[in-house]
Amino acid sequence: MNYTIDSNVIYVEMDGQSILLNMESSQYYALDQVGTFIWNLMKDGRTLNEMEQEILLAYDITEQQVKNDLKIYIDELCRVGIIKDQN
Repeated sequence: MNYTIDSNVIYVEMDGQSILLNMESSQYYALDQVGTFIWNLMKDGRTLNEMEQEILLAYDITEQQVKNDLKIYIDELCRVGIIKDQN
């Protein structure tokens, strides 16, 4: 699965954290260090499988937990219009 960042979204990264602003809805979202790590993978065009593998390498977490947590995270970003599913 591939995801793209909505063209109405701008972001700023500082000290490993990010702020996303949806210019269309005027809503902003704060990402912690892990959220920013995943955001950067998405920004680089990684597929869902590639993101899962990178997270497994970077964090002490089970594969099932990565799949569950990443699905929740991506579903939320899609729901609020930050990213779009390209499949």
